[in-house]
Amino acid sequence: MNDISTCLNENGCNYSVFLRAYTTPRRARSVSSQLIADALARADVVVEEIRAVSAIEAISETRSCLTYIGSQADGNDPASLHSAQFTNALAALASQIESAAHRAISVETFRLASGHPAYPVFWDFGLLITGANEAEMLIGSSSD
Repeated sequence: MNDISTCLNENGCNYSVFLRAYTTPRRARSVSSQLIADALARADVVVEEIRAVSAIEAISETRSCLTYIGSQADGNDPASLHSAQFTNALAALASQIESAAHRAISVETFRLASGHPAYPVFWDFGLLITGANEAEMLIGSSSD
């Protein structure tokens, strides 16, 4: 994910990407919204729009956000999206999501109404992959 962030943040115009992964233990009867708050270590998190998805849908949504083109006034450097570094990093991330999803109890996308660790402007996504003993969360956004 660091390679993706680096590519998207280099030479962008009025554009900054936030991309993080978190892991939190899963306790008996944990609900998704609590796992998200636990992962972020924030009590003020308000989760909206939690939705069960397939691995393919999770990868598609993540890829759609990370390949945001923008406009002449904002966005990443178009050359970054076509670089081998970005293409390889995006493929590796998709593979990691797919692998984690196949071992998971559930895969969900979500949005945060409040308590986001960044300031989403152009796009944002949240992905929660819950396993038997822990939950992995991937959250990303871009701002100006």
